[in-house]
Amino acid sequence: MAIQNVLILGENTVGRAIGDMMSQAGLSCEVANRAALADQDLAPVDLVIDALPEPTAEKTLSLEQIGRRLPERTILATLATSFGLTGLASSSRRPDRFVGLHFQPPAPDTRLIQIVRGLDTSETTIAACRELVASLGRTAIVVKDSPGLVYQRVTAAVMNEAIYVLWYGLASREEIDSMMKYGANFPMGPLEMADSLGLDVLLDTLEELCRVIGPEHRPCPLLRQMVSAGHLGKKTGKGFYDYS
Repeated sequence: MAIQNVLILGENTVGRAIGDMMSQAGLSCEVANRAALADQDLAPVDLVIDALPEPTAEKTLSLEQIGRRLPERTILATLATSFGLTGLASSSRRPDRFVGLHFQPPAPDTRLIQIVRGLDTSETTIAACRELVASLGRTAIVVKDSPGLVYQRVTAAVMNEAIYVLWYGLASREEIDSMMKYGANFPMGPLEMADSLGLDVLLDTLEELCRVIGPEHRPCPLLRQMVSAGHLGKKTGKGFYDYS
């Protein structure tokens, strides 16, 4: 199945950015809010991407309502990575045609898109999504449904360990970042990466991983202190580095 017509549910920054990416690749793409779906002709739609930032209960209800109206062949995807993909797939009434698509932020610049396989996601659905990602000029990595997926889980652990090293006084921030850039060929150091991501986002990710997986993901106390102080990285002008 070739995906040509895409509907993105969620008129927000992320939804619009992904919509622009799809349109630039020559796909027919529309970005709409949930209220607009009532009058929408969904027959031509090959893929619906849920970009709604909602709590679990509301998102589950939304996907159930959308799933009822979609043609049999249509794939339903979600950007959510922390809601439990398989549970959402069940509520959508099309678990074999339900998949996760995670566009590594910032979406327009990403070279990586994780395709998240739920328990019942079919190979046909995975193949169609691989083809879609290739048409966007991006690299697709298929991962199983799990907390934090793969990229976030690995990078969060690296950033957290770098913060622990700084907190213990084993090396300066510049030395830590230089070691990883020149020793491990990282494009940026882990503390620079944390500042770019947002220290509040990193803290939320680590707390969720700690809750679901175990204490090996416990956030460094220094990270908690910085978030409490409002030093969240580039977006506030101050994190591990000063951006003022």
